[in-house]
Order: sequence, then structure tokens, then C-alpha cells
Amino acid sequence: MAKRRGIGDLFFIKRRPKWRIAKEWQRPESDDALKALIAAEDFVTEDDITAFIERVRPKNENGRPVALADFKTILSDLAILHNFDFIGEYFKNNQASQHYQNLYYRYNWLFGTFAVLTTLATVLTLAVAGSPANSPERMSTAILAAVMGAMTTFLGTRMRTVQPQRRWYTHRRRTEALRSHYFLFLAHAAPIAAQIISARASFT
Repeated sequence: MAKRRGIGDLFFIKRRPKWRIAKEWQRPESDDALKALIAAEDFVTEDDITAFIERVRPKNENGRPVALADFKTILSDLAILHNFDFIGEYFKNNQASQHYQNLYYRYNWLFGTFAVLTTLATVLTLAVAGSPANSPERMSTAILAAVMGAMTTFLGTRMRTVQPQRRWYTHRRRTEALRSHYFLFLAHAAPIAAQIISARASFT
């Protein structure tokens, strides 16, 4: 049986934006906090390799249990990625993407709200149109409609100027490209094999 959907399931209500999400990523002060953040994004860490060894207990070509030091290649690659602050660039773009996504939703949420209020204020203005021109109710509704209309226009102009949707897409595309490049690098995929050689040369 399908779950009944209420007004709270509407995107406009369910995906209410936060008032503010920071644009700049702040690097955690401790290494443990950074490792936890990296693990949360499903990147490979030395702890993952250690856990794999303990879980699978593989053996090397000599029949001896594999140790962490046997994973020299991937450990070297992880060191290269860390040395070039690859992870930092990923999180910077990811944070900026979240910032502009939230900003885009916030502008649209406010724009829609003020558009509805403008309509209601206009209806009220028409409702009191028969009152004297200088009557308080006619003056107040006219001012209210003008203010709501001005706010709606301002938000529409602001969205076109800031272009949060375009910036959101740009940073999200960079974030996902960096994630893809990360795993291609660790897998020594053909498209970036030359880059791996170059990175190792400069790293050493």
C-alpha cells in the first residue's frame, strides 16, 4: 500500500533551505577529524587497508601474511594525493557546491513566498478599491503590494546576478571530477598513467 503523501512531503516544504551555509571549507584542526571526514566520503585511507588485511588476511607470493608495508604502491599514491592537497581541493569544491545549492534554493523559496504575498496584497488592494483614495485601508494595501512586488523583483534580479545555480553546477562538476580522478589515480587507469609517472617524479 502506497504511503499517503501530505503537504509536508512537497518539495517546497520538505527541502526548505538553511539560512546560511559557509562557502569556504575549514580544514579540521586534528588529523583524526580529517581522517573521519575522508572516510565519510568513502575515500581510501591507511585504516581501510589495515582493516582489509585484518578481515581478509591475504598472503603474499611467498605465502607469508601480508602487512601494511606490502601495499607500497597504493600507500605511495595516497601520499602523493595528500602531498598535492587533492583532498583539500575536493572538500573546497564540495563545500562551495553545497553553499550555492542552498543559496539557489533559498532565493527560489523567498521568491515564491514573496510572489504569493504580492498576489495576496494585490487582491486586498482590489478588494478595497471602492474606498476613498486617501483611506487608511486603501493606502496600506497599496503600500503592502508595492513592497511585496519590489522584494519579488529584487530577488529575481539578484538570482540573475549571482547565478547560484550555475555556480552550484560548476563546483559540483569539479567535485565529482576530482572524486573520479582520485580513484582513477589509485587504480592506475590508462587515461592518467602518464600523470602518475609525472607525479611520482615530482614527489620524489
